[in-house]
Amino acid sequence: MDPRDAVMLALQAEGGEPLRGRTLLQKKLYFASVLAGEDLGFQPHYYGPYSQAVADAVNSLVSGGLVGETIETFPSEPNVFGEWRRHSYSLTEDGARVVEASSKTVELTKWREALEKVDSHEVAKDFNLLSVAAKTHLILSHLRRATADEITRQAEEFGWKMSPSDIARVHEYLKHLGLIE
Repeated sequence: MDPRDAVMLALQAEGGEPLRGRTLLQKKLYFASVLAGEDLGFQPHYYGPYSQAVADAVNSLVSGGLVGETIETFPSEPNVFGEWRRHSYSLTEDGARVVEASSKTVELTKWREALEKVDSHEVAKDFNLLSVAAKTHLILSHLRRATADEITRQAEEFGWKMSPSDIARVHEYLKHLGLIE
């Protein structure tokens, strides 16, 4: 899957609402790529799994006029990640036409189903919880099985701060996605 197509499908899945935040977009595409069995180059990064290919695709789509970007500044305090701005994305009319014109290939159907599953749980609406879920899944994909304390210790090695209670909060979401038992 071309990362540009994945980004546009993720934005289409928002049902006309803007997708608020780069972190949210990255984490939704992380889980969709796992469920679709495709590698978009996600690696551990500051806020969890991050794909430079996805970031480049977003920039390309914005400059090409297929995706609109708005930047909101937080006036009083930064968000939980210390960011003072939030980037929101939506398909432009041209972008919507491109997505609609895409054929209904098996690959696109697989991605649409993956995005639908990712979005069908409350955790997907909270960029912080989705980030914790992605970090937890990434760690578990390397360790296979681990306690919340072991996951917390591994997270510290990546420079991530996660508590056992955070991990417990996203456990149900990872089960919902079929990524853990």
